[in-house]
Amino acid sequence: MMKIDQCELCEIALQEGHHFMVRMLNDNKGKAVSLEKEFETLRKEYNTWAVYNNFYKKATQMFYLDDDKKDTHWHSIMWKFHNVYGATDFHGDEKIKGTHFGGAVDAFNVRNMWQRECYDISGFCKKSELREPAFKSNTCGTCRTVVREVTIGLRRRANIPGEVKLSQVETVTEQVCEALLMFYPEDKSKKMWDACEELMEDMDNSLVKLIHKTMLATGDVDWPNTEKGFTDVVEEAVCLDNSEACSSEKAFNSAVDGADELKKKKANNPYAKKEL
Repeated sequence: MMKIDQCELCEIALQEGHHFMVRMLNDNKGKAVSLEKEFETLRKEYNTWAVYNNFYKKATQMFYLDDDKKDTHWHSIMWKFHNVYGATDFHGDEKIKGTHFGGAVDAFNVRNMWQRECYDISGFCKKSELREPAFKSNTCGTCRTVVREVTIGLRRRANIPGEVKLSQVETVTEQVCEALLMFYPEDKSKKMWDACEELMEDMDNSLVKLIHKTMLATGDVDWPNTEKGFTDVVEEAVCLDNSEACSSEKAFNSAVDGADELKKKKANNPYAKKEL
């Protein structure tokens, strides 16, 4: 049975907040809007949260969307966007003035919000192993990173792997490069985004088909909990067994960032276990 990972719920709130900001920017270009009013609309917007499976819908409702949370966790999420995109006033008669957008809504900005909201303030992501281990930025490592990120997204949408729909894989895959900007360290995410875009171009639509096929082959088993390496099986099936992204098992294993250094340390360890 899956356990509630509050780090994931915090990420969902930020990710949907970002997508909402993009829609709002397109619909209200040059106009004044009230983020507090608009985020209250988002909190109650059925279609936004209906894409998630029953487990995540209920958990997100409990921690962010219920009426008794709108002035705490949800309000804090709204203020992170306010701090970035320049809302002027959210109280009294001045609320209608709302905010003017000074520029494009950038997924890269979500990383700082994540750091502040999900890590520093709430502490939800301090012990999270959701994206561990880190992978190198070569073709194999990028494939593993992308497949893991897509699996994270699908895990939040389908009740079990065997029920994943092709349309869900398409939607999550379309957003995956953007997600790398949101949830990975700033000093690496831009390079990861470039590598992700290149991988998408090289694999074309085959990545979507491979991930969907792998999910259906998994069958009626529950999603694993978010522990270190919980998507290894999917990464291996897609990047090693059914594509040329990882040329060999050695390349697949070496794609883990720091794997070479760890192997060297073990080899040089005088107390390492020796064959008898």
